[in-house]
Amino acid sequence: YTGRIGVLELLEVSPAIADLIHRGERGTVIQQAAIANGMRPLLHDSLDKIKLGLTTLDEVARVLL
Repeated sequence: YTGRIGVLELLEVSPAIADLIHRGERGTVIQQAAIANGMRPLLHDSLDKIKLGLTTLDEVARVLL
């Protein structure tokens, strides 16, 4: 994987997120709570890396869409 760069999304399972999971909340509810608690969505990380010149829009579209 030499020369490749990762685009990442990491969900930290805080007590609040764990509670949502245990209650069976929808994925969108969990995602919104995670973003409110500082999670950076995959698309945001991708766009930041495009702005930094680390990748291109074409490459992100090819991999993510």
